[in-house]
Amino acid sequence: MKARAFASVGLMAAIGLAAMAVGGLPASAASTVKTFADCSTCPDMIVIPHGAFMMGSPSSEMYRGAETQHRVTIPSFALGKHEVTFAQWDACVADGGCGGFRPDDHGWEGEISLSSG
Repeated sequence: MKARAFASVGLMAAIGLAAMAVGGLPASAASTVKTFADCSTCPDMIVIPHGAFMMGSPSSEMYRGAETQHRVTIPSFALGKHEVTFAQWDACVADGGCGGFRPDDHGWEGEISLSSG
């Protein structure tokens, strides 16, 4: 498994962009979503395209806070299509990736997702 470096973004931005990029697409556009896997045992990944938005309230908005409206740009990144299984994580660690961290699988080895624990 080859480790890929993806830009680090805030969790909320990642969740929001992923929802817009995957869940918010019309059916015709959903077929153009780019996916990949680094190896046969690697998780399926979805490419989230770069984007930008204006953060903050415009000065004309009533009851706005003190924040200044500014443009936020998010670089492209990849997000797992499904939960990562213990088997996939173990393959990553065996290949020298995933920071060498091995979560406690409570004896649930194999294709059970890490979030089940």
